This record gives sequence, structure tokens and C-alpha cells, in this order.
Amino acid sequence: IQRDPALSANARNVEVVTLNAQTTLRGRVNSEVEKRRIGQMAAEAGRPENVSNLLEVGLLSGGTSQ
Repeated sequence: IQRDPALSANARNVEVVTLNAQTTLRGRVNSEVEKRRIGQMAAEAGRPENVSNLLEVGLLSGGTSQ
């Protein structure tokens, strides 16, 4: 994930936890494309049925309110 130059900094810093052959992806990515790509990478590294893609899509807000 970290070596893929097509991914944003957010996407390269997602949390990947593997326990008992179950992989969970957590964090925020900038697009659905990034979410699918990271999920695909995890599925290729293990078994697709063991991947829980909990990545959220969207940029972090700047904290300003109107």
C-alpha cells in the first residue's frame, strides 16, 4: 500500500490489522477508487472472504463551521 504512488497520503496511512487470518482495513481515503484498490490489495495478499473493508471515503474537514 505504501509503495503505490497512485494513492493519496491518507490512503497510504490506513490501518491494516490481521488476526487469525482475518484482515480489517480502517481509516480514511480520498475516493471510492482508493477504497476498492486497497481492498483489492488485501484480498490478493490473503483470502477475499477474510477482508473487512471498513475504510471511510472523504476528506477530513478543516474544522471550520459556518
